[in-house]
Amino acid sequence: MKKLTWALGLLLVVFFALILWLCFFQFPSMDDYAGSYFERSYGLGGAVRWYLREHNGRFSTIPAFLAISSSHRLMGQYALLLIFFIAFTYSSVFCFVRVLSRHLFEPSLNMKWTALIAAMLLVIFLCSVPQVSTFIYWMATSVTYLFPFGIFLFLICAYSSLLKQGQRHKWGWTAIICLLTAFLGGSNEIMLFYSFAFPFLAGLLIVAARRPIPVQLYVVAGFAILLLLIILQIPGNSARAGHYIPRQPLMVSLAGTTYRTWQTLLPVFSNPLFYIGCLGIVVAAGYLKPSVADYFASKRSGWLLETACIVGMIFFFDLIIRQVGSEVLPLRATNIIVCLTILGCWWIILVNASRLRELVKNIHIDRHRIQPVFIAGFCIALMGSGFAWQLMKNIVVSPVHAAVMKQREAIILGEKAKGRNLATISPYRESAERIVKEEYKNKSGFVLEEFDLPPSFAYFMDEPNNKDMAPIYAEYYGIDTIAGAGGKFARLGLLDSKK
Repeated sequence: MKKLTWALGLLLVVFFALILWLCFFQFPSMDDYAGSYFERSYGLGGAVRWYLREHNGRFSTIPAFLAISSSHRLMGQYALLLIFFIAFTYSSVFCFVRVLSRHLFEPSLNMKWTALIAAMLLVIFLCSVPQVSTFIYWMATSVTYLFPFGIFLFLICAYSSLLKQGQRHKWGWTAIICLLTAFLGGSNEIMLFYSFAFPFLAGLLIVAARRPIPVQLYVVAGFAILLLLIILQIPGNSARAGHYIPRQPLMVSLAGTTYRTWQTLLPVFSNPLFYIGCLGIVVAAGYLKPSVADYFASKRSGWLLETACIVGMIFFFDLIIRQVGSEVLPLRATNIIVCLTILGCWWIILVNASRLRELVKNIHIDRHRIQPVFIAGFCIALMGSGFAWQLMKNIVVSPVHAAVMKQREAIILGEKAKGRNLATISPYRESAERIVKEEYKNKSGFVLEEFDLPPSFAYFMDEPNNKDMAPIYAEYYGIDTIAGAGGKFARLGLLDSKK
């Protein structure tokens, strides 16, 4: 057992070392380039006000995004920025596991097992999300989605502490929950939706367990409603949602939402690691504190109703976005919903452990046999996962991608140093093929055929050849004109002056 545990720990260390190493081959993309322009045009405070007036209502994350993206010094340390957000996410998962372990299980996990399980949980997220590049390798989404997701895990910990039996500092935890809810409400639309729904879901669970709802939960629910009403009045949210006017027939939205809900659930239920995690939850159910087990056993709701709540939340959120905004939920947002769905499914297994009493009892008795199977199964599933395969492919070609990006930057800076106002950027594929042929020589044909360029973990939109993004790309580097495959594009500041 100890050898298997050490093997699992070593495997996770190797995976995270490679994940962090790939951060050094990532570069800014799309929205990352916008901050410097808005800061120069409006000042940092004015840029924040412009976003909240014209673009969205993310009052918590927009100031941080603009402060980072407008600083060339910080953007020059792009890899360290990504590593910071990954480290923060792991820390929040560690805290989440640690707090719930103390509140729910007996004995609680020690630090070693907490660190190991937190790493396993984060790996399961990475193997399940539909787009890894926007989950951990793009600064704009790290600020807007990944960081708030970590804060949401802290919010769950705060709710756990508030609802813990015998808790003395209930009003203190109520204040913390309100502060975290306010932050999440202004971070992105997903966190606004789920943080608003959480006190009502907690209240339903308490009612189902035939317990009185604490007065503090009423206060939190009231605060959430007030916060939602205020956020809906932010001009940027109204503009983003088309002033909340439906854009298409309801039946069209319902059909599209049904398809997208299934598409969101598919990465979860087609992932073997998710089911291995389910086995881990069943094993953990044997360690529930007697008072917690009795509390869960007293509830009247069943797993079908609880599953319907989780699926219904995905459906309802997508329907709102589709019907009001006439938009399809982007993968960067779906990433977070997938992670929350995984946690929700495992919670359903845990609270319904009493219905699996005999199974939990038998597994608990044979846990010394089950645990090695669990660890070995996790290792095998991880090594055979699509994420592991893509990780290996990215390791091979990410240096090529980085060479292309550095070459582009060197061309622009070289032209500026010569006093020229135009930089010509070769098409990405042309530059990548040339570098592959130089580096791999007679193996270049195999590399170009078997490996994706740009790499799947790199969020890349080829800004110099994108007529919508080329002006902001040129503005970021401070050169008047970018010439790409699609023509010549003037920087945004020049276009504004002409207008």
